[in-house]
Amino acid sequence: MYNQIEDILLNISIVIATVWIVKRFWGSFFEEKQNSILSVSLWIVYCIFQFFFGYHNGRLQIFATILNILLILSIAMVAYQSRGKEKYFLLATFYAGWSLIEVFVFSLINSFDIGESQQRDIIGLVLSNILMILSVYALSMVAEKKKGESGTGKILFFSPVGASGKHSHCNQ
Repeated sequence: MYNQIEDILLNISIVIATVWIVKRFWGSFFEEKQNSILSVSLWIVYCIFQFFFGYHNGRLQIFATILNILLILSIAMVAYQSRGKEKYFLLATFYAGWSLIEVFVFSLINSFDIGESQQRDIIGLVLSNILMILSVYALSMVAEKKKGESGTGKILFFSPVGASGKHSHCNQ
């Protein structure tokens, strides 16, 4: 089925996606500090943690979940200009959102007849990461738009997609 090289490449891809998600999420709300030995070390520890626990165990065990939350919070505190209790609220929202996406994806996948449990876990992990990438990207675009408009309340992704003024399908 999967050989060892494919597993390693998939695992590296998942780690890169996970790091991008966390980095983009915190960067949407807080200004990034200048890199320090501590912040780079935390990112390295987070990558190693994700490489060994995030993929091989599929669904993280309780101690790994707590460690994951603490690492993400530590990254926010060390690598970003975070404000007061806001980082705790954002962390709880972020992790709850990610958990809900994973539960939804794994529930959906389990409703299909997919062979092995390992295949379901891999498919679920990849799909949940794709959904998180899309969600965090959309969230970051909204946050950037709000910062640029000084809170006027306009949200980019609620505007109609075809509202460019010209409708090519009407000219035919």
